[in-house]
Amino acid sequence: MKKLFAIVILFVLVSGCIQTQEPPKQPPDLETISRSGFGGLNEQGDYVINSEGEWSELLNRTRIRFQEPPSIDFSKNTVIAVFLGTRSTGGYTIEIKDIVETDDEVMVYVEETSPGPGENVIMAVTQPYHIVKTKKITKEVVFER
Repeated sequence: MKKLFAIVILFVLVSGCIQTQEPPKQPPDLETISRSGFGGLNEQGDYVINSEGEWSELLNRTRIRFQEPPSIDFSKNTVIAVFLGTRSTGGYTIEIKDIVETDDEVMVYVEETSPGPGENVIMAVTQPYHIVKTKKITKEVVFER
């Protein structure tokens, strides 16, 4: 009985030390519209979209499809899109980590990752991208990778 009690106590102590990892949090004024490794553009590019026409033009150049198109009020919002371009395998990602406004400009911080040596990846052509909606931007936008 003492062994069973000791095992239960040990289990409770060990399980209390295990932490679950929370999903990454985006800044409050960023909303991901779409992010994937497939369907992006063949070439690398960064886009600041402030009109329905620019938005439609960009989507027509990609294979990104929405079950229900997102509602974007371009009088209040700007769409920021980053594309990594075509890669010969999986394991590549691109993510808009933060958008910071200064007195003169708006900085968009972008993180790119690639597979490590010997890492198992999908053997398929990919085009990673990340598209977010944020509050209206009227200043010059600078992308920082």
